[in-house]
Amino acid sequence: MPFYNEWPSVLLRTVYSIINRSPRHLLQEIILVDDGSTLEYLNKSLDDYISLHFPQGLINLIRNSERKGLIAARMRGVAEASGEILIFFDSHMEVNIDWLQPLLFEVSKNWSTVAMATLDYIKADTFLYEYNDNYLTRYGWSWNMIFFETFFRTDQYGETITDPRPGPAMVGAAFAINKDYFQHLGGYDQSMSVWGGENLEMSWRVWLCGGRLLHVPCSRIGHIARAQPYDFPGGRTQVTNFNYERAVRVWMGDYSRFVHGINANMQALDVGDLRERLDIKWKLQCKSFDWYLNNVWPELNVYDQNVQVWGRLMNKAVNLCLDNGNYLFQAEAVILLLPCNHGMDMQGFSLTLDGHLRTTLQCVSPIGSGSAEDQTQVKLRDCFLEKAATWNYLQVTQ
Repeated sequence: MPFYNEWPSVLLRTVYSIINRSPRHLLQEIILVDDGSTLEYLNKSLDDYISLHFPQGLINLIRNSERKGLIAARMRGVAEASGEILIFFDSHMEVNIDWLQPLLFEVSKNWSTVAMATLDYIKADTFLYEYNDNYLTRYGWSWNMIFFETFFRTDQYGETITDPRPGPAMVGAAFAINKDYFQHLGGYDQSMSVWGGENLEMSWRVWLCGGRLLHVPCSRIGHIARAQPYDFPGGRTQVTNFNYERAVRVWMGDYSRFVHGINANMQALDVGDLRERLDIKWKLQCKSFDWYLNNVWPELNVYDQNVQVWGRLMNKAVNLCLDNGNYLFQAEAVILLLPCNHGMDMQGFSLTLDGHLRTTLQCVSPIGSGSAEDQTQVKLRDCFLEKAATWNYLQVTQ
């Protein structure tokens, strides 16, 4: 559990919840990594509190002399860990009852399984714990490198609503992984800066190199969403672009054309030496990104594959383009006509060989199926929720 200037009561709330709601024989240790905090109460006062209130050896507090960022802090914690299975936490969380056993059960069955808890929500201003009653939440991403919550298709359910099920992406905390497997995979890319993008990079690496990510609905962990207590050197966008670009160059191959088509600045970045990460890819004989898109995240549209035409869709009479309004992450959303100056992430469409008019993640469909008026109004709908509408493309010569 790395922390930087975390308010002491929030940090201790996280620690106490783990101790109080974990079977003692399953809890080897809690490793706290102070990533160069400057708050007075996180210095000697925290050392004294741990010595006074916790059994000796249960809490391992280590400190970085200067701030190194979340990724480096986690890797230092891994180096100190003596347990068989690692579970990564943020410092502002609260575990629910029986959170631990479902994660350990899945990882113990298969060393290459990464088991992800279901995140509930804790309000930052009141600490109200809000139970996420949607067992179908999973995580996805788009070509613009935005990570988001989405849902499972019905064909991805298990026998019951609480059965573990695979997902294409992971959050940065609240997951369990065998320590030997984590090191076998190469750990985190420590050339990445601060944090941001490491969760997607590891998601791709797990799937492509023989492992799997499982959502475990019966493991519940609350998370406080709050403002970041620190700065990103050079700005957050610069840091995350750097991290994403390192991952893109190692894993995406020619599919990087879509990422760079949306954010050309990423392609020009100097991301340093990638040989270590490429060596891991070669050593583990990892699959190509085609496999991931076909088998793990088929919802993500490849603009120029199996299509009749693709690009912007313009109404020349008014010089406006169809625009998804950045509502890509909803099951159903409005579609707009806006000036043709947005990138492919908002104004990119493909007409597939099946006649489906697609954005990155959604299909253009009529609102209703009854009157002629219904047919003239359209929305964006998830392509997998229902049978997508079909469209014709007529080339008119003048």
